[in-house]
Amino acid sequence: MTIAMGEKIFHHQLVYNDYAKLSRNFFNLGSLLEKIFKTTFLSKSGTQEGENTYMGNTGNKEIDVQGIFSSLPNVPTALFQSQCVVWKDEILICGGRPHNHHCYSYHTTKRKYKKICEYPHTIRIFGHVVVKCESDNNELTLLSFGGVDVSKYTLLMSYQSVWEKSRRKEKKKNEWRVVHHDTSFGTRKSNLTGASALIGGKNKDLLFVTYFPNKIDVIDMKTYHYVCGTGSNRLPIKSPYSLQNHCFVPLTSSNQTVVNHFLLIHKNLSLLIKYNEEDKKFCYESLPTCPSLATCDCYGFISFNDQIFFFGGYDASAMTEIDYIFIYAMKDRAWTQSKHSLPIPTRGCCPVLIGDGRFLHLVGGLAHHRTQAMHLATTVRAFDQVCFFFFFLSVIHLVII
Repeated sequence: MTIAMGEKIFHHQLVYNDYAKLSRNFFNLGSLLEKIFKTTFLSKSGTQEGENTYMGNTGNKEIDVQGIFSSLPNVPTALFQSQCVVWKDEILICGGRPHNHHCYSYHTTKRKYKKICEYPHTIRIFGHVVVKCESDNNELTLLSFGGVDVSKYTLLMSYQSVWEKSRRKEKKKNEWRVVHHDTSFGTRKSNLTGASALIGGKNKDLLFVTYFPNKIDVIDMKTYHYVCGTGSNRLPIKSPYSLQNHCFVPLTSSNQTVVNHFLLIHKNLSLLIKYNEEDKKFCYESLPTCPSLATCDCYGFISFNDQIFFFGGYDASAMTEIDYIFIYAMKDRAWTQSKHSLPIPTRGCCPVLIGDGRFLHLVGGLAHHRTQAMHLATTVRAFDQVCFFFFFLSVIHLVII
């Protein structure tokens, strides 16, 4: 039995004998299940039935959140190009543009925010980077860096949950502090604004940093010093596609990270980057690009299940934000445009995955020339309606039995 939907064909021979009849009602039932999903799993406490609109920081314009997205409580302050990290049941929201120094924890179960701290006001938060480092049951280490020329900074935070009332907070916890007085990533003239970084290495002790205009650096996380002997750190990028606000994610296979293999995507550029840890050399392979993103950057992006999801962005040729959602399949090396879109054209939103990748949150952004405090949620499965459909069939089946 074969069901065609869009450009994809799915084969399910072991579901039901009367599947043809079920398929005729598929789309109506899919819409119903989508509403059930939003009402059951994503609707915020205290929200009346049918209330699916979000009044964001966009003047008098109402943002319609009908569809796969659901509105969650606003971030306490509007921001875009924020850096978010997931730890346990928390989303740690660390600063953002324009020069927003506030850091918050959003509890995904309580659906409330608590302030953690602020960045030092002596630095400029403008296209900064936050990386999750070591963690255990009680504490998480965060690394943050950014800046340009002599105003660069490299900071660490030892985070203990602000939601744990019984635990006594230690000194120098939950605050940003300088790594070492002599430690600052980048050279004197480097521009780390809009950089992107990943933890890699066989022992997960190397930091790979890609930044303007075409550089990639390797840093030893044990010493915070640059790895000596690394070959040319110039990426094969030609003007005018200088790196900034780009996508940089690990390559995965069967949802497992391939050590020292990375994907870099920016405008009309897609690269597979491989690093030989013994020889300390890079090699590169060109990948298919997405024509619709050829002049776009500043999109929210996240990788899961061997796919990269791109949300919105800024189209430099049209000089406007976009609301498209694109998906890149790592295995097939193929691009797909989702039939869904963002509620409004947005750039600089920050996507994070929680619940073992079941739920996707989008935090902040810039829309209608205004910084947003919006917080949206959906599920990764919602981007594939067949998977979405069978996911809820399983849920309903469990409820019935």
